Amino acid sequence: MKRVCALAIALVAVCSWQTPAKADLIPGSRTTVGGWSLSAHDRAGKFSHCAISAPYKSGIRMLFSVSGDQSWRVGWTHESWRFTKGQTVDLTLLVDNAGPFPLKAVAATENLALAELPAKEELFDVMRRGNRMTVRAMGNTYAFNLDGTYAALSEVLNCTARYGGGSGTPPGTSTSAVTSPPAPPAPAPTPSAPPLMPSQPQPQASAPQPRPPSAPNVADRSGKTSAIRLILGDGTELKPHQVFEKSSGAVYIVKAERSQGSAIAVGERDLLTNCHVVESATTVTLEREGVRFPANVVSANANADRCVLRIAATAPPLPNWVRVRPYADVKVGERVFTIGTPRGLELTLAEGIISSKRVKEGERLLQTSAPISRGSSGGGLFDAQGNLIGITTFMIRDAQNINFAIAAEEYAR
Repeated sequence: MKRVCALAIALVAVCSWQTPAKADLIPGSRTTVGGWSLSAHDRAGKFSHCAISAPYKSGIRMLFSVSGDQSWRVGWTHESWRFTKGQTVDLTLLVDNAGPFPLKAVAATENLALAELPAKEELFDVMRRGNRMTVRAMGNTYAFNLDGTYAALSEVLNCTARYGGGSGTPPGTSTSAVTSPPAPPAPAPTPSAPPLMPSQPQPQASAPQPRPPSAPNVADRSGKTSAIRLILGDGTELKPHQVFEKSSGAVYIVKAERSQGSAIAVGERDLLTNCHVVESATTVTLEREGVRFPANVVSANANADRCVLRIAATAPPLPNWVRVRPYADVKVGERVFTIGTPRGLELTLAEGIISSKRVKEGERLLQTSAPISRGSSGGGLFDAQGNLIGITTFMIRDAQNINFAIAAEEYAR
């Protein structure tokens, strides 16, 4: 695996590890995942942690570790370093455009320095889906490619479950699960129509179904894609026209045989939409500014109304795509924007706020006051920085601005 580490000056005491350095390798645990070396360790006969490490051209080796209690750490080592044990320094991490994440570093040995990371599920996913890590310390900036971290960090979780009896879930998962808001009670139906109406027009508009009874006949039933790249919000806000300019290039019209909606590009070939937009079709037409081209449904979870589209490998890559902000990072009251094709009107922008965060039948939803008209299904719900946070999917009929989007992170594999 080709790796690059750009260093302005030799790294000096930039990181720390709170766990004592000495631990014994558990026999048979050593393996390689995505170019990273993986191993499990115990201390005094009790499980300590699972770790991955990888070398860089500079001679630096970067490490990640996850313990049975879900604490996790990042660190660096170099044989030429001579730290004073216990030496501390403030540093800042950035992963792609996510961050900055301030950390306190402590040298564990004379050539090993490690830092404990916050137990946040969204931060763990940012790390394993990242492409590039930047470290700022003592006036210097250092950059590391993160090739293969998704597979490697995912296997670290499996390792902690296998050897330490852990949950095998990202750090912070159990906490976020406890604090997730309860599912709202379903509104009482009226004699004239059901309360939840998909924003995509149905063949019988007077009695639409909130979820389609069938889905495209594809092998992958997860409704997920590994193309998604997560990013945390940094608190800045763009003006509405800036959000539109940044994000609208990733919005496409989707046309199936009997329906129409939108899809949002999250990679060079993958797009997110609702299954009730594509109905039972396995191939649909994407359109933007009069240009049309085909896409295939490659993953479909009809119960969750999540479908993933992919353009052919021989087609030119999609020129614009957006990153996804984790559900846990989104706050009630934030300004948000919808961009979609209501009533077939391409690239329509509307503004609102996050009214609430909901969980319905295990699916995370974002309630918003941003208008969602019929025909808007599969459109994007964006934050004020232009990051994708949801896929607009349904509204409550005969109510004022009670609209819902599937959390875009639900589509992440």
